[in-house]
Amino acid sequence: MTTMTQTISVLLVDDHRLVLEGMRALLKEHDDLEVVGTAEDGVQALEVAAELKPDVMVLDVSMPRMGGLEVLANLMDWNDAPAVIICSMHEQVGESAMALGARAFVEKRSVARNLVRAIRDVAEEANAEG
Repeated sequence: MTTMTQTISVLLVDDHRLVLEGMRALLKEHDDLEVVGTAEDGVQALEVAAELKPDVMVLDVSMPRMGGLEVLANLMDWNDAPAVIICSMHEQVGESAMALGARAFVEKRSVARNLVRAIRDVAEEANAEG
């Protein structure tokens, strides 16, 4: 396992408060991961991402005002876009998300360590690229 020398900043985006708080609690257990913000819909996600410039965004697909795939498409126009992990209970969305530029797909049914591993992996991959 590669040890990260710096903290990975993470923005969590989901329209369910319980999911957001659960992900925040999970990531708080890891010293190399810092939740810098949360958003409850796609429009807010873009606003918060522009302000905070997180390393990684964990993004739900089905949300009010703007869905996760539309957020992802918007982020691909940014020069300093965060690495995006799509987190959804809809497995069939994974391929579409990856085609749009997501770095990873994590099913909400999967175990918590899969999300932590995905965050570390996409952050390491993004750092290696530039």
